[in-house]
Amino acid sequence: MFFNKFFFYEKFKIERPNQFFYWVLCIIFFIFIIFSLRYQYLLLDYREWGDESETIITVKMMAAGMKLYSEIFNHHGPLTFMPGLLLENFDSFGISGHRVIIAFFQVLAVVFIYTSPILKSRVPKILASVTAITVILVFMPKMHGHMYAYQTLAGIMLLIILAQYTLPAILLDNELKPSVIFLGTLLISSLPFLAITYIPISILIFLASFRKKNINYIFFGVSLGLIVNLFFLYVYGSFHGFAAFHIYLNTKILPFYIYNEPLSLFHLVLKATQVLIFDRGHLISFIAILLSFFYASLEKRQLWRIALLIIALCSLLIRGKGFHGMPYFYAIIPILVLNFNLIEYKYVYVRYVIFFFLLSCLTKVSLIIPKDLQKILSSPIPVETEFSKLVNQFTSPDDRIIAYSFQNHEYLASERLPASGYFFYLPWQEKYNENPKFGIAINACDQIKKVAPKIMLIDKWMVWDKFPWESYAGCIDRFLESAYYKLPNKPYYIRKDLLVDSDEYFTPHLINRELIR
Repeated sequence: MFFNKFFFYEKFKIERPNQFFYWVLCIIFFIFIIFSLRYQYLLLDYREWGDESETIITVKMMAAGMKLYSEIFNHHGPLTFMPGLLLENFDSFGISGHRVIIAFFQVLAVVFIYTSPILKSRVPKILASVTAITVILVFMPKMHGHMYAYQTLAGIMLLIILAQYTLPAILLDNELKPSVIFLGTLLISSLPFLAITYIPISILIFLASFRKKNINYIFFGVSLGLIVNLFFLYVYGSFHGFAAFHIYLNTKILPFYIYNEPLSLFHLVLKATQVLIFDRGHLISFIAILLSFFYASLEKRQLWRIALLIIALCSLLIRGKGFHGMPYFYAIIPILVLNFNLIEYKYVYVRYVIFFFLLSCLTKVSLIIPKDLQKILSSPIPVETEFSKLVNQFTSPDDRIIAYSFQNHEYLASERLPASGYFFYLPWQEKYNENPKFGIAINACDQIKKVAPKIMLIDKWMVWDKFPWESYAGCIDRFLESAYYKLPNKPYYIRKDLLVDSDEYFTPHLINRELIR
């Protein structure tokens, strides 16, 4: 249906030589789509990342009835967990299952690129779609852009907003469809619920896109976005907890550990500027953005709107490059593909360049180059770990465990929920507990003592080689010494009463020797 609708439903009103070019173009694109779906399927099992596992564990704890922020600690905004929680209502899924959500949103984003009114004809639409798919599948995974994380969700949302709403509002004279205005403003108002760091870009792209004649649709879109997100936070979380953990801890405590100084506007602007100037990839992309706007806005200049949008994009880099800055690369895709409108494809040599470009992208997504395929297949998500084997030996499915300091994947591999709302443990969490705000506090030590997990993983991580375990987890250390045995040369602790002979580190008939070698 998709193929028929976008390629063959309308008759080509062109000369016969051009018709052959279009048909070949569409055939290559169709083959490209098939291979890209295969590539996306392989990415479902490509690499494990602690932040993604953290998100999924939080979702599973919420599905078990615990309240976000008041009973579960997490840095991220509530919208991060909405898609995963909807999925968990059907069944319990692992990492690959939750990545299906991201894959679906990525496909949706490409459809919105293809249908964007900023692209004038089928050739630019096809080239833009191929570009978007190649960037999303081949380059984004280097920044964890295929994983279930709030940065990925933010990037996809921004891509859709710019392709369907903001860029048409800036560059085109024609009326925007009410559904487009509604969708764009709904997504804009939802961005801050992924992270408060997206408040600046939300305000700036709202202003850049705003047209008074659309005020009614804008009002309904923004209102629905706010209502849905606030209702979700009310039902599944805590307003006080959101203020305590997501706002206060992230802005007042965490910066001292990351930057060694309080958070300031100057520092954030300086960080974004450094990334743009001194990182080659960001500098080249920024120049390309400026050129795209220059050529796209020759006929109608909306310089103040374009300036707001450029500042908005730069605000995505206030936390630096890497996965934190990954939404920037999602967001610039609709801007960069504007250049495809400039192509004069009636010339034969231009068609050769187009075919070369398409075949190059096809080569990448087809994984026909052995090293490309091997790269993905060589880093599967671990299904079982050494610790998960011990957990399955010593516990039942209803038992709870602990994996500290930041070993979130162990909960998923073991298929066990954490014994504390602090299911990972880092220095700033202990610092917050010294002076909790808004009546929100989670005492990991008390919760662990109460549950007394049968087995725990405690790796005593010195965070960033600066903050030793003993400086922030003394209470937990004392409990371990009094109630647990540590397996030799392993960070695994087993409750003493589970061992037959308390004078030994392990009992042969209880613990498989293969697990502790």
